[in-house]
Amino acid sequence: MGKIRIFASSVTLFLICLFYCVNNASAKTDGFFWEGMSARERQAYITGVIDGALTVAAEILVSTNDESVKAHSKTIAYHFDLKEQFTIPQVVEGLNRFYDDYANKKIAVDAAVIIMLKKWRGYPEGEFQKEIENLRKIYNSIGSQIPRQFD
Repeated sequence: MGKIRIFASSVTLFLICLFYCVNNASAKTDGFFWEGMSARERQAYITGVIDGALTVAAEILVSTNDESVKAHSKTIAYHFDLKEQFTIPQVVEGLNRFYDDYANKKIAVDAAVIIMLKKWRGYPEGEFQKEIENLRKIYNSIGSQIPRQFD
């Protein structure tokens, strides 16, 4: 009986910690978080977001035979690959301008990077505006605690 109680307590504590981490981590990746960082921190953060996304995409490509997973991984890689067209300072400056609009403040940084790069790559303006409005609705209705959108 004691082992079950210890196990149940451990699971409960783990779930509380997990809930706390998820709530705090996801809430800190939006425009309000962005504003709180220095220029140097912003560059480091964006470098980490882009490198992390590309690394994960590459790892998925070599570790699975599931074609739908591979296709999703390629989409992630496409969205985050700067392809020597853009620099980290350009991305940071673009995000600075993006978050100057208060309506964009609750949009997560990774989603903002994707939409910004889409626009820079020639995404049609009408579609860009629809996607921005959609992201605003999603993030404003349920906050920054939603799964990231890569497509």
